[in-house]
Amino acid sequence: MVIGRHGSYNYTTKRLSPDGQEQARGIASQLGNYLGQLCAPDTTLIISSLAPRAIEFAEIIAGELRLGSVTNDSALGDADGKTGGTNYMINLLRDYLDRRALVLITHQESSWFLSTALFKDRLNDINPLNEGKALGFDTGNREVILFQ
Repeated sequence: MVIGRHGSYNYTTKRLSPDGQEQARGIASQLGNYLGQLCAPDTTLIISSLAPRAIEFAEIIAGELRLGSVTNDSALGDADGKTGGTNYMINLLRDYLDRRALVLITHQESSWFLSTALFKDRLNDINPLNEGKALGFDTGNREVILFQ
């Protein structure tokens, strides 16, 4: 499972800035190497919140990795980044337990809720709140990997 926060964005348009787009390509490159060792692309699903910047970030990653379409779900946040809370997000995850790899692109609040609710004992000093970063959680060996 990978939990990522969308990249830098323009506060007026709510779309990714050029830096944010580059952050997405950087994450995609690292994820491609990481996921390629773990599973086939058709077992990977990318889900984003409904915010345009999160959708755009997720679509860039999906395009770079040739993963097909992105699933958008309000459980990870509405267009303004507001979410129903941790339980709502965890229930979403239960719907996708059949996937070998799950990539979630969301917002500051949601990335913090998910990462601390699921893996707080493994985070140590890693801050998952910075824009354009993602945390990978290898549930097999309980390792936390920072993608940036």
